[in-house]
Amino acid sequence: MKSKISILLFLVLCVSLFSCQRCYTYYMESERYYDCIEDSPKYKAIEKEMEHKVDSTMEQLGYSKDKLGYCHHYWALKKRILKKEYKIRWKSPAELNKKSFFD
Repeated sequence: MKSKISILLFLVLCVSLFSCQRCYTYYMESERYYDCIEDSPKYKAIEKEMEHKVDSTMEQLGYSKDKLGYCHHYWALKKRILKKEYKIRWKSPAELNKKSFFD
């Protein structure tokens, strides 16, 4: 009986660990990872609204798309807005692709 309970607890622990893990998908074409939260229905529902907020805020702050480093500021702001306003944890391409360089 004791071994059955410990096996059951082990299985419950394994299921909870695997269900908590985030998935990151690999783009074969560009050889880069992206956060698969971008494929979720929740993200898709707010994507255009969120991108508009990020774009307008970047413009208000005076960031220009043709300047070096723009993407890092964009991703940082996007991450903050997603977390604060939509309760979505998102990782930027720079966070997921440590060996890649972005301007």
